[in-house]
Amino acid sequence: LDAGLPVLCEKPLCGLGQLTEAEALLGHPNAGKVMVGFNWRYHPKLKELRQTCSYFFLGCVQHRQLPPWGLLLDHGSHDLDIASFICGPVLEVVKAKYTKSDDSELWVIETSRGTIWEQVTRQPRERRADLECDNDYLPLDPDPAMYMAMWEAFLSGQCAPGLAEAIETQRLLEKCQE
Repeated sequence: LDAGLPVLCEKPLCGLGQLTEAEALLGHPNAGKVMVGFNWRYHPKLKELRQTCSYFFLGCVQHRQLPPWGLLLDHGSHDLDIASFICGPVLEVVKAKYTKSDDSELWVIETSRGTIWEQVTRQPRERRADLECDNDYLPLDPDPAMYMAMWEAFLSGQCAPGLAEAIETQRLLEKCQE
C-alpha cells in the first residue's frame, strides 16, 4: 500500500483478534487499491442472485485437510461473504456454534438472514455445497469463470470486494468466534 500498488489479499483479510489493525488500514491513502480474494462474488449464478435473496440456507460438507488457521477463517469467511453479497450488507450473526469430533469439524452459523452449515470430515467423501435462496436451489460448484473474472477485475483496476467489505466480513467472523 505504501508503494501505491494495487494489492490482492487472500481471504480472510486477517486473523482473529487483528480487527483493530485491519480497521486502521481504512485510513491509508491507498486503501481503495485493496481487493480481497472473495472469488465467489464472481460466480455467474451468485451474481444473478445478488440482493434478491431475502432468506438463505448455505450448506457445505467436504473431505479435506484444513490449513492451520482453521475452518472458520478458511471456509466461514467465504460463507459469510457470500451471504452478505447475496442478501445485502446488513447481515448480523445471531448465534454460532462450533463442534469438533474425531471425524469432523462443524460450524453452524445463524445469521439475521439465514443459516450457514459448514463441515469438514476426515472420512473421504464427495464435496457437496448448496445454496437455497428463497426456495431456489443452487449447487455451489467452483466455476472456473469466477476465478478468471476476479483476476480480470483486479488487473483492470477494480478492487471489489475491497477493504471495507473484508472488514465487515472480519467483524462477522469475530462475532462467530465469541
